[in-house]
Formats: sequence, C-alpha cells, structure tokens
Amino acid sequence: MKDVVCEKAERKKSRSESKPGVIIAKMKSFEDKRKVMFEKKSLKNHSIYSNVFIQHDQAQADRVLANNFRAILGAIKSHGLTVRGSRIVPRGSSERADSPRDRASGDGNRNSGSGNRDNRYDNRQSGSRDGSPRRDQDML
Repeated sequence: MKDVVCEKAERKKSRSESKPGVIIAKMKSFEDKRKVMFEKKSLKNHSIYSNVFIQHDQAQADRVLANNFRAILGAIKSHGLTVRGSRIVPRGSSERADSPRDRASGDGNRNSGSGNRDNRYDNRQSGSRDGSPRRDQDML
C-alpha cells in the first residue's frame, strides 16, 4: 500500500524464544489504519505473509475477557459458537452490529425508541398488552 504512512513501529519482546515479538504500529491517520485493516485479508494469499496477523489494539483487560470467554466456550463444548471482540456469536457468522442491513433498518441504534423491541406497551391507550380493553375501562 503506497499511500499509507506508518508513524511509528516497535517490536515488543517475545514471551517465547521460538517466536518473534509482536509489532505495535501507529498509523499517521485513522484513514490509513482503516485501509490497512481492510487490506489485511489479502495477506493470507501471499506465502511470505501467510503467518502475519493484523489485529486492532486491545487493552489487557479486554484480552483477558476474550480469553475467559474462549475458555468457557471450550468447557461447555459449544463448537457452534466463537468469540468476536467481546461478544459470543455463532461460528462462521461474519455479521457485524454495524452492518449495512442494520444501518438501513433504523437510526443506527440497536434499540431504538424506549428499548422495548416487541412494542408490548404500545397499546396502553387501549388497555392490555393484546389490545383488548381492561376491565376497569369497561366500567367507565
């Protein structure tokens, strides 16, 4: 990638003698980082870069949380689930919370309005949840 500028790159010490340490790279702009993150999937097609992995920076607490999730999933033998970030999702699911489908369906919030997804309180004027009048309204 010709137009991407790396501001700083530093190799950290490895915990294992057999593997090199991770490289922490700081990009010049968010747009440069976005380009790198988008193009990282093409690395696996090149033999010299097949063992190179690019990931977003995570705080140690987030890494520990993700490792704990993986341990729990392994312990309950849920082979159909995996960890994506801090969420547990079905394995093979590439759907993201900010996918184009979600953005098109609303204002970008997962829970729009008052947070009642099934709109069970929309019928307050008419009485009960199913829309039938309440008994005390029959008396009026």
